Amino acid sequence: MRQPGIWNGTHQESADLTAAINRNCTCQYDVDGQRTLTCSPHRMLLDDQRALDGLVFMRQLAERLKLEEFATPIH
Repeated sequence: MRQPGIWNGTHQESADLTAAINRNCTCQYDVDGQRTLTCSPHRMLLDDQRALDGLVFMRQLAERLKLEEFATPIH
């Protein structure tokens, strides 16, 4: 049995990812509410640990780069 992906980011990053996935979800369900087709973003959550780790890394790197870009230089 395959282990689902583990989110190694913060709670806020998790909430932001969840919101983004919900905005882009194209999963399909039958009349009983059972999922019949899983969209790519949800498959990533379930099956792609490397992608999840990459999202955490890039999100944290982007934040650090923004802070450095707009920091007041020390002379």
